Amino acid sequence: MNTIEKFKDKDFFKFSLGSLELLVVSDGEFDLDPIQPLFAPGIDAEKIVDFLESRDHPSHKLIFEGNILVVKNKEQIILIDTGSGKASGTSVGKIVGNLAAAGIQKEDITDIVLTHAHHDHIGGIMDDQEEFTFPNAQIYIAKKEYDFWTSDQPDFSKGSNNEMADFQINFAKKHIGFAESKLHFFDNDDELFGFLRLHIAPGHTPGHTVITIFSEGEELVHFADIFQHVLLLGRPEWGNQVDVNFDLAVQARQKFGSKWSESKAFTFGDHLPFPGLGYIEEKDGVLHWIPKEF
Repeated sequence: MNTIEKFKDKDFFKFSLGSLELLVVSDGEFDLDPIQPLFAPGIDAEKIVDFLESRDHPSHKLIFEGNILVVKNKEQIILIDTGSGKASGTSVGKIVGNLAAAGIQKEDITDIVLTHAHHDHIGGIMDDQEEFTFPNAQIYIAKKEYDFWTSDQPDFSKGSNNEMADFQINFAKKHIGFAESKLHFFDNDDELFGFLRLHIAPGHTPGHTVITIFSEGEELVHFADIFQHVLLLGRPEWGNQVDVNFDLAVQARQKFGSKWSESKAFTFGDHLPFPGLGYIEEKDGVLHWIPKEF
């Protein structure tokens, strides 16, 4: 039984890392149909079909999971990102219900660490009544990310004809401004709580953050949107129009894909097939996603 079949009806999945308890909680999933021009702009459509069919993925659309990682110790319950809220339609925004199914109430969340400020990562900060979804949580974001989105004119000049820019800017300004009273900032290679290491990996956004969770000699690398889909794992150079800096995001995928493949790092992808846990492996010069067997 492969990982997609095994977990397709699951709302959450629990596992341990050293002394920490971790959960992957589903916020739902969303599709991109048609694929172009948002992803792989300018690439021959037949090449995309061939690639997706070789990965047993539907050939006419991209499917994105909304996997949210939860980290628990005796004192804290930490969300890494908050999902979409209702920003991407009715198929997402399920995090509160699925947390409750795992025995966690929204009031139990003590901290939220944001990888970046795109709508499908910060939308869940605010509920339908424009109140804090997680009222007792403090919120952490890279200072570089905060500065970019709250500037007068966020610079999208190095993106690839990003038609989503206005939406993303307005959404980020609204949600970051709403959360201002709870915000705390971090910089590159800072650590939080004694078990989160924060590495800023710009390209997707200027303050996009890779988070390594570590405990008792074990590590899990949360790579956020370095790889939003297996399409960009296997073909990092194809790129997408969501990235604020198209070329820098390509370089980040190439750099980190090779690094994590060589180190055999245990990794987590928030948009990869649920529960998004696995390894990056190089075969014949191409990177592949290998789901972890449980």
